[in-house]
Amino acid sequence: MKMCAIAIILALSPIAGAFEARPSCSESIGDLMDEISGSRIMDTIVHLQSFDTRDYHTSFAMDAASYILDSMHDLGLGTELQEFEVSGFMAANVIAVLNPEAASRGVYIVGAHYDSENSAVSNQSEAENITAPGADDNASGVAVMLEIARILSESECELCTVKFVAFGAEESGYDQSGGIKGSAEFVASEAQAGTRCDGAIIMDMVGYRAAAESRITLVTNEASSHLANSIVEATTESDLDLAIQVRTDESLTYSDHSPFWSQGLASILIIEELNSLTNRPINPYYHTSQDTADRLSLEQMTVASKAVLAALLHLTDQGEDSYHILAYGVVAATVMGVVIIALLLLRKRKGET
Repeated sequence: MKMCAIAIILALSPIAGAFEARPSCSESIGDLMDEISGSRIMDTIVHLQSFDTRDYHTSFAMDAASYILDSMHDLGLGTELQEFEVSGFMAANVIAVLNPEAASRGVYIVGAHYDSENSAVSNQSEAENITAPGADDNASGVAVMLEIARILSESECELCTVKFVAFGAEESGYDQSGGIKGSAEFVASEAQAGTRCDGAIIMDMVGYRAAAESRITLVTNEASSHLANSIVEATTESDLDLAIQVRTDESLTYSDHSPFWSQGLASILIIEELNSLTNRPINPYYHTSQDTADRLSLEQMTVASKAVLAALLHLTDQGEDSYHILAYGVVAATVMGVVIIALLLLRKRKGET
């Protein structure tokens, strides 16, 4: 009988270990989503557009990076300014890490570029003097990222590691020397360090809404479809008023999700409604002086924030409904197998006596 008890304990220990290793959360996903503040999102956008331009050729871009760095630091996150050079100009990524000690549970990236540009600019002087407020492109993505970082940093959830990254030099610039340079720098640095990455969620232009309903597009490749599915499932399960179009198209590489794909890493781009002919955002004001906060939909940015937050919590096994039927089935089948083994052992022992 003692032998049977030992066998059962040994067989069940991997299951117990698996449950102990899963993070826990005393707050429901719904409660955390309710903490999303639209006014905070808009305040961040207004502050970022107050720099007049965040063209990466200018000192204003570094000022914006410092603002984002301070905002992340104020949340109690470990922060780093990752500087790099682009054609003689200094640019930087802002990196903040939540739960760095929990990388064994998984590592997810939430990113958005903070630089802006005005397509009318043709030289350095104009870059410094022509406004590029970039409210939608891409203060909106940065503001949503910062709000999600705030919610998660203040929650009592035991998350995996989440890295929040504000990328520099995403825009091409007047001399075309830029173009997803910051994300390429970050991904290359992470690859060189052998750092784990289970997926990246990149937000670029999520604030403009032309229709009566809130709409976003998820740009993905086949290898990243599980990330896109997590957004769709979170939106459906949380009954969010958000229309989602999924575009599985590896040719759409015009934002910071692209360097992750190049390294074979899972990554999706979250962007507002796209023009069906050009595959570009429908916002007629981006890359102009008219890309301002008053043209954005607070409702859309708020609901998009909730969708990303809920998806992240699901991806990191948070919330009361994170354990799927399949997981329960595996555990049940394992327990049944253990019971059968125990009975056979007991029968054999009785036969021997």
